[in-house]
Formats: sequence, structure tokens, C-alpha cells
Amino acid sequence: MVFRGEFDKGATGFETPHEFRPGKGVYVKTVEDAVSKTKSVKAAYRKAMEILRLFAPVYAGDERGEYVVVQFMRLDGSDGGYFKAHVDARDIDVQYLFSLGSGRCDTVIYGADGQEKKRVQYHERIYCMDGRLKHKLDTAALQGTRYSVVYFKLSDPRYKKARPVQKTGYYLSTSPPV
Repeated sequence: MVFRGEFDKGATGFETPHEFRPGKGVYVKTVEDAVSKTKSVKAAYRKAMEILRLFAPVYAGDERGEYVVVQFMRLDGSDGGYFKAHVDARDIDVQYLFSLGSGRCDTVIYGADGQEKKRVQYHERIYCMDGRLKHKLDTAALQGTRYSVVYFKLSDPRYKKARPVQKTGYYLSTSPPV
């Protein structure tokens, strides 16, 4: 399992040149070898990658390694409010997301005009969206605890350029939330 992030070339650990972004370097190191990661974080990463390989094996990577960043987040009702609207400009492909736990909240996706276009909840469902579109997490009504997993790409040696932005997100499951 390899973590591939992007930073200015030459920064600590970012010596491998980015596939198509001049002046950018990629941090290539296995999660297992990362001394700063606890055993539980390493185990969570392994499980998250097992899950990803079930529904998106090509996205996950090939025999040379995985090319995905996995973000884990825990929120509870006391966190409240809105997470700032943003664009994940360094992403090179879509994101896959899901959440678990008793807490639920919306992800707000904006249209090209800057207006709210869609609200989605991916509680116990896998959602695919493009983080290069403006979005935010609305936690104002969150009650309980919400655990989320987000898979995204900053680098992938199989890519010659970033994938086109996908303007429409979709659920990988057609089951309605309970």
C-alpha cells in the first residue's frame, strides 16, 4: 500500500517527480513502513483498501501498488455548523465516499453558477463525486457520531493527465437509505 501525495518537488520525501505536473513531487511510501502511523491506523487503511478493491479495483491500483489517498474523519453533533465550501484542486480523478455511525449530514455540491445544485447523504452507501467541483459538508443538523471514509487521487503513475471533471455524481448502490 503506497501513499501518493503531491507537494513541491524537493520538499522532504517528495523527490519522485509527479507524472504530469512540472515542479511537483510525489511522496511514495508504504503505509506499513510509516513510523508515524499507529497499528490501528494501518489496520484501518488495509480494511479501507480491501473495501475499495471490491467496488473499484482499477481505481485502487495495479500489481505495482495502490494509488489512492484514504481520509478518515470522525464528527459528532457537537462539531456543528458548515464545513467551508471548497474545491479539491489537486485531485486528478473522482472521489469515492461513504459514512457509517449514528450521525448523518449532507454534502452540498454547487453548480457552475455557484448556486447549490444538490445535497447528498452517503450513509452506508458509496457515492462517487468529483471533488474538483465546489462542495462542502453541512453538519448543522448532525446528531450522533459520523465516521466517513473518502478515497481520492493526487497522483497515479498510470495517468498521463488528470481525468476529465465529472459533473454528475452517482451512488454505487441503488438501495435507498434507511
